[in-house]
Amino acid sequence: MFLGDTNAIAHGGGAWSSRGAAITGEAAWIAGGKLRVALTERRAALLQTTPEALDVRGGRIVERPTGAERIGLDELARMR
Repeated sequence: MFLGDTNAIAHGGGAWSSRGAAITGEAAWIAGGKLRVALTERRAALLQTTPEALDVRGGRIVERPTGAERIGLDELARMR
């Protein structure tokens, strides 16, 4: 008998890879959203504005709705 032998068992359990992707993908999506909120909340004072006026796009913090660049995430990382 070999693993996956349909003569021994009618149905296999599958690889579960799609379930793992769904679970980890959702976790990554939620973490990214939390990071976006943290970045805009913590840097709003530095940029003399409100968190609601900021968004993260293309590796930069920009103004809503115009998209005018305020500061790059690389610059924020160097500030500590």
